[in-house]
Amino acid sequence: MPVARIRWGVGGGGGASESDGASGSRGGGGGGVAADPVGYLEITPSSATFRPIARPYASPAFVVSVAIAGAILVRAFARLRR
Repeated sequence: MPVARIRWGVGGGGGASESDGASGSRGGGGGGVAADPVGYLEITPSSATFRPIARPYASPAFVVSVAIAGAILVRAFARLRR
């Protein structure tokens, strides 16, 4: 039996402006849903066990850390070339 992590979100907004002789109003909204597999239940006649699924990709924190380190290195090399 599969097990998933479900996330959802909604948002909306609106506003009005009467600057520079123009008038009007704007508004909008949206929403989204995401489902990620996290594991499965292995059911046998004697027990039920949760089996996690390993992530096939790098964690977001790792990706951000590598990007920041890369930006620091590029900046350092650019300063050396001056």
